[in-house]
Amino acid sequence: MAPKYDLGYLPSVDGSCLYRDDGTTVIVGVTGPTDVKTSKQLSSARIEVDFGSYGTLNQSGKRRMILLLLRKICESAVSVQLYPRTCITIIVKALSDNGRLMEACINATCLALLDAALPLKDIFCARTEVWPAENEPIAPTSASDDGDDRPTKCAMTFVFLEHSLQDVFSCFTDGSFTLDQLRVSLQNARTTCTETFRSFRSLLIEKYNLNPS
Repeated sequence: MAPKYDLGYLPSVDGSCLYRDDGTTVIVGVTGPTDVKTSKQLSSARIEVDFGSYGTLNQSGKRRMILLLLRKICESAVSVQLYPRTCITIIVKALSDNGRLMEACINATCLALLDAALPLKDIFCARTEVWPAENEPIAPTSASDDGDDRPTKCAMTFVFLEHSLQDVFSCFTDGSFTLDQLRVSLQNARTTCTETFRSFRSLLIEKYNLNPS
């Protein structure tokens, strides 16, 4: 089933997105740029990312990794040089996780930034590929999902920019894998992200009545 996106979900922020995909639900809100008189970054905006969750999402290491990756991606993708002495704040709330949390957080953040009308050098999206102990890539599952605790060998999250799909913008891996598994995962992720970019554009065209051309 394709992910579902709801732009403008939070009325109190400049941009937001509710992202739901097969048991993984994330809300991202964006505020700014706001003036920061004491900012040491005089020539560009500072990106701040706050990650919060509830329920079974208690892996502090996983939260820190997602926070760090999101900040690095946004610092590269957002045209921060247009807003000196300001701060752009991104708030991420993970409501549930069925194995694609990093992918969901990255994709929801991109849509929230677009909803906030912040200028991006390029739009980005992510795809997570998971391998079990053997056989072909599978959809990620969590131990809390109906008691399904099938062992996984590795997980790979790839981030792409729309206009340079042949290159990997960022990558995070967890576990051990072969070179062939990496190649298969990369190709699968690139194909999926190509479709994701199309769905992003269709969503924006429909919501804001844009000219497709």
